[in-house]
Amino acid sequence: MATKKTAPKISISFLGTDELAATVLARLFSDPQFEVVNVVVPPRVDCPVKVFAHAKGLPVFEDPEKVLGHPVDFAVVAVYGKILSEKLLSHARYGAVNVHPSLLPKYRGPSPIRSALLHGDSVTGVSIMKMEPTLDTGPVYAFSEFVIQSHHHAESLRDDLAELAAELLAQTLPGIASGNIDALPQDDSRASYCPKFSRESGEVLWGLDSALEIERKWKAYYPWPGLYTRFKGKRLKILKGHAEKGSVQQWGLVHRENDVVWVDAAAGRFVLEHLQLEGKKPTAIADFLRGYSDFKGAVLGDKVF
Repeated sequence: MATKKTAPKISISFLGTDELAATVLARLFSDPQFEVVNVVVPPRVDCPVKVFAHAKGLPVFEDPEKVLGHPVDFAVVAVYGKILSEKLLSHARYGAVNVHPSLLPKYRGPSPIRSALLHGDSVTGVSIMKMEPTLDTGPVYAFSEFVIQSHHHAESLRDDLAELAAELLAQTLPGIASGNIDALPQDDSRASYCPKFSRESGEVLWGLDSALEIERKWKAYYPWPGLYTRFKGKRLKILKGHAEKGSVQQWGLVHRENDVVWVDAAAGRFVLEHLQLEGKKPTAIADFLRGYSDFKGAVLGDKVF
């Protein structure tokens, strides 16, 4: 009786950083059809990918050029954050594949998950793309849509997209290697780009932002850079809150009715639930009011526009 021949494993160099990338790496590592040969992380960065790789005994490089001496079938890139040379993009047998958490060509760039929440999108997704030297422009092998729920913020949406991306990649790589999956070019006329956000991105401009826009900011910037305003010259983090309809008296003005505290926005009111004043511990709004009796009637923010 003839012995069934075992298919050779698909060998991979993995480049990534954050929790999404670590989830993708863990999925590949656990699947017997793949062999993760090495892992690349940015220099001097302790990240989830590095932690996972060390825990599993995988070789870790901080210089991506080091992988050139290790022939592999694929270079898989997920939230790596660095531009790769053409030599690196082409060193693998089937090239470099990028896991991008948006439905390309929408939200090319470094912050697609935050951008989807910031714009109030109802649907997002993940794309598996053949990498090119230009940013997120390569043809797409596969994509999968995902419905954004009302409870999602940047962290929880990232975690859900990570699971989706990991499974989609595991299904797609064998098809690329066998020639059964071809990449289709992106429609550049429909492309949009998202910026890199900073610590100051989460500032509320009460005279410019509607309550709904503030709620979207909270979702997009949770847990980093976070939503904040100013109270008595100090940074006041808004750890939790939500938008409500209502009349506006003065932008940034704090109101209280029974146990409900809200702030007048450009349109509507933003209800405060949990706060953290600079140098203090996080607190529920009821406890905050006990410590700052003058909070009601205060006008928040250094600027309204």
